[in-house]
Amino acid sequence: VSAGRGAGLNTANFDYLANAILRQAQLQTVHKLSRTAQELVVAELIEQLQKQKELPYFADMSLRPGFVKAMTSLLSQLGRSGVTPDEATLALSSWDEREENRREKDREIALLYTAYRNYLQQQHLFDVEGLYRLALASLHRKDFIPCWKHLYFYGFYKYDALQLEIIQALSK
Repeated sequence: VSAGRGAGLNTANFDYLANAILRQAQLQTVHKLSRTAQELVVAELIEQLQKQKELPYFADMSLRPGFVKAMTSLLSQLGRSGVTPDEATLALSSWDEREENRREKDREIALLYTAYRNYLQQQHLFDVEGLYRLALASLHRKDFIPCWKHLYFYGFYKYDALQLEIIQALSK
């Protein structure tokens, strides 16, 4: 890294790249949600859905330490895969041969994912996955020309679907 900087190269992680794309697209005023804020939102949604008796499978589990963090991580993984709430609901409800309690768990995950995505949209907030999707949309704009002549990526086996889409869009 230091040798690259000495040669006039910038090194950065993927979050920085997505934010740099947004800055170049003049979208730097986007309201970004930190991981802690994400967990608070997920905790609030779980509480609301519990009050409405919509989460019977997770009723006891949701009170345990670490549940909100684990659920936030799961929702983030769904977001990074690029799946929409409708696609997640369809996929999670299509396993007919699963036991009833497993189908209930899948339904509740889809419900939480939908509630989370809807909340972000209604509040005009973006989590990391939302920032990646916004960066990708910026790259697809006809008037967007990246400011970089060359970008080099390493660790390609670690990238998720959304990151790979950004790399592909940058290669055009």
